[in-house]
Amino acid sequence: MDFDKDFDIELADFKVKKRDFSFRYWIFEYGGSVEGCGIDEDVVYFGSCDYHIYAVDAESGKMVWKFRTGGSVPNFSPAFHGDVLFLSSYDNYLYCLDKRRGAEIWKFKSGD
Repeated sequence: MDFDKDFDIELADFKVKKRDFSFRYWIFEYGGSVEGCGIDEDVVYFGSCDYHIYAVDAESGKMVWKFRTGGSVPNFSPAFHGDVLFLSSYDNYLYCLDKRRGAEIWKFKSGD
């Protein structure tokens, strides 16, 4: 197998268009690192090492709500179902939150 030949891929192969400029629309300051986010109905949801989950309006960058867990939430991989948001935290809980208000509906002790 000739890897150079088989895996010689250009950006043009993916039909990627290069932009001349990128613009920053807004900045949201929070207290910790973030490694992932989820977007649902024009709201960006992300967890942080400061033990919080944040909901931020995607258009304005203004905080909609924040919710404190008992542990860090850097590897945020949310799941959405209707009006609820599911996520896990390093406090070993699975949380179910009202995605509009950030209120806890329930939490489940998941172990290590």
